[in-house]
Amino acid sequence: MAEGSYEYECNRAELLGVDPPNRADFEAALKLRQEEFEKELSNVVEETEEQLNRTGGKFDELNSILSVTQQRLNKFKSACGSLTNLLKIRGNQKTEIPDDLAAPASSDSDNVNSGSQSNNIDNALDNLETMKTQSEMSDVKVINDGANSLQQKMTCQFDKLDSMLNKAENAQYSMAHQNKQMKNFLK
Repeated sequence: MAEGSYEYECNRAELLGVDPPNRADFEAALKLRQEEFEKELSNVVEETEEQLNRTGGKFDELNSILSVTQQRLNKFKSACGSLTNLLKIRGNQKTEIPDDLAAPASSDSDNVNSGSQSNNIDNALDNLETMKTQSEMSDVKVINDGANSLQQKMTCQFDKLDSMLNKAENAQYSMAHQNKQMKNFLK
């Protein structure tokens, strides 16, 4: 006998010495709690989906910036070789790097955006873990189109999270490779 079932409530009422609940009232209250739970879960899923879309877009933007940076590094490498070679060629003349090859300056807003991206990812993961826990703890199982669509949305969100993790790993490896290349240029 599961906690929250009608039989459980009848036994509980008997032990407390009160009248057992009316079955129709109990089922109506159970149905109402279930509908509220589904609405709340649906809202959480929609909010999480919006966060995932925003964060996924940021990762796409980061990867495109890294791609452009890699192209610029390749152009610089093919044109100059390394910084020491460039200095040997130019001698004591003043050297200037063209604007299209110069690295953009990092600002505090970039650091804030990267921090908010990680916060968005953490929030999305927390929300998904909460939804997973709530769905496991729920004793009431409803088989209808609404529940199936909600399950499909959650599955889609897990797929989006996997995609974002792959994008984050690609960005991490690209940045590490580009940093290594820039250090080699300075030798």
